[in-house]
Amino acid sequence: MLRRASIPHGPLPGRRFSSFAVTLQACIEEQGLAVGWHRLVSDLVASGKVVPFTDLRIASPGSHYLNRTIAGPTRILKAWLLDMASRDTG
Repeated sequence: MLRRASIPHGPLPGRRFSSFAVTLQACIEEQGLAVGWHRLVSDLVASGKVVPFTDLRIASPGSHYLNRTIAGPTRILKAWLLDMASRDTG
């Protein structure tokens, strides 16, 4: 991503986190930067808790699929996921 944005970079020293929530918290506390999906960080950007380090936007390289033969509570999850996807503006 940094290369696509023409941002000079190399091996990054410092901490690395395996949890996105912990990564975001460190970013909020000004301990580095985080790369995240717009849908997950847009509220933090809007509130000013984090700021974009580039205006680069990259479309998701993959897709998500739901099995057509679902039953029970999974139908509720499917309906919710489809509703959330239809509201997505970013």
